[in-house]
Amino acid sequence: MFTVAKTVHDSINALSFADEIRQISRLVSKFIQKMDFGKDVEKNLNFYVEARRSFSNLDAVKENLVQGACALAMKTRQLCKGKHNKESAAFVRACMAFCFITIPSMESFFPRLYLYHISAQTALLNQSISQAESLIKAAITLVAEVPSNVSIPSSNKTTSTEPEMLTFLKSFVSLLIVVPGHPDLGAFYLLNGLIKVVQDYEWADGSTARAEVFLAILSLLAASSQERLPYHYPKVESNDALYHGTTEFTEELNELINKMVTSVLNEFSKLKDHPETSVILLKFFFLFLHTHPSCLQSHYIGSKEARERCYRLYGKHYCVYGIYS
Repeated sequence: MFTVAKTVHDSINALSFADEIRQISRLVSKFIQKMDFGKDVEKNLNFYVEARRSFSNLDAVKENLVQGACALAMKTRQLCKGKHNKESAAFVRACMAFCFITIPSMESFFPRLYLYHISAQTALLNQSISQAESLIKAAITLVAEVPSNVSIPSSNKTTSTEPEMLTFLKSFVSLLIVVPGHPDLGAFYLLNGLIKVVQDYEWADGSTARAEVFLAILSLLAASSQERLPYHYPKVESNDALYHGTTEFTEELNELINKMVTSVLNEFSKLKDHPETSVILLKFFFLFLHTHPSCLQSHYIGSKEARERCYRLYGKHYCVYGIYS
């Protein structure tokens, strides 16, 4: 069957129709999914390595292989009941290395981004922190490479990447909540990298997307201010266990909160007439005043300067939430 699948794959050339490629990709993926080596996970991974080499022209197949490698890592975790030994931990790292190598060979941006996300989650669930960090950094680097518009296959039209970018970033930020920081680079070094690429991305004029991403980051920072984070990965020490309460952590957290609040207010000033502004404003104040009021009282938004600025921007809308006095 493998030989037959490879023969079909090799029949693809520059003149092949997109529908033909889709059908072949679906059939080859089904074949790969049917292959099950039971508890011999190493043999299964070796099969994936051979399949990656043999079906290198099919991105859909490579996507399926990455998902399969993640499933193998989780199967290994299940077999050892969450308590990895030296051999099982090494195999999980091999699975993550397979993902790290395979994902960049794909062409489409967003399938690669989501595969980095899924692979990083799998690595964290298996206590492979260094592999998770590498996958997250690769995702952040790829975000910086995504253009604002991409061409639609088989047509001369282009489409904006902004809606899909917004959806991905909201999900990605939620992962960063529990990723531990670096002893030398700081607790938020990955977040700082993400903030930079978010600011550099070419958001559409008049769009609320950048403000929504900043709100997601503010939500992460608000969660980070708590003594215990909203969720954890088993046997992974997050920033609340590693840094919370230290002077360096508190100062960096305060600085980021001030920076993000300023960024959100700047976005508000550009969106005063946008129909979605009221919704975003509600999210902004609900996040700070109803979820983490103690955090706000000692930070930027609690200052008289910030209150007056918000009042000048939104007047009666600001008063509705009882902020200005």
